[in-house]
Amino acid sequence: FFDWESGEFIRKIDVAPQQIFWNEVGDQLVLVCDDSYYVLKYDRDVVQAALAGNSIDPEEGVDGSFELDCTINDTVRTGQWVGDCFLYTNGSGRLHYFVGGEVITLCHLTTHCYLLGFVPKEDRVFLIDKSYNVISYRLLLSVLNYQTAVVRRDFDTANALLPSIPKSEYNSVARFLESQGFKEEALNVSNDPDHRFELAIDIKNLEVAHSVLKEESKDNGDIESTEMQNKW
Repeated sequence: FFDWESGEFIRKIDVAPQQIFWNEVGDQLVLVCDDSYYVLKYDRDVVQAALAGNSIDPEEGVDGSFELDCTINDTVRTGQWVGDCFLYTNGSGRLHYFVGGEVITLCHLTTHCYLLGFVPKEDRVFLIDKSYNVISYRLLLSVLNYQTAVVRRDFDTANALLPSIPKSEYNSVARFLESQGFKEEALNVSNDPDHRFELAIDIKNLEVAHSVLKEESKDNGDIESTEMQNKW
């Protein structure tokens, strides 16, 4: 990598990428290689300070300019950043997005498609195949923004965004929170009794676990089942 204005050497990354995708803010990028991709964070302030102080090592570049965030063993055909989420099609005919170290599958494509882009006001991703058929899939911007806020540990923003997410998406949001290590927050969001029970046991909140079981027993009326007995 080199600085665009001055041509100064910034950093060498020892991979040979076929494609590079920068996010809009310019603080994250994806290096796409043959059978994997690398998500890196870029520290513009460190680079600007090194450029201003004329302290760039000619061999190593700027220490701390790039930091490896994640390595994902997957192929990328076409891609686009949406906030801190990287949306892409892979070689196995799937539409994925990467956020917070996790790859989430949106759908299995029936034919090889190229990503045209995400239209926020429509909450849809648009793709095109080789026969020029345009296909679209639903992807809620509110969910992407919420997940972005969670990844940034900005729970004030996340909590403000939660009411804009349909209740039907709350279980998938709760699973995402759990995968990020926020089990207590996941418990507050989830409306799946089994998931709520598991989370309550994990964080040793026996009061919630007990209330979930009582409600489940009342609704099902099958207290003697093996599953219910194991829970009790």
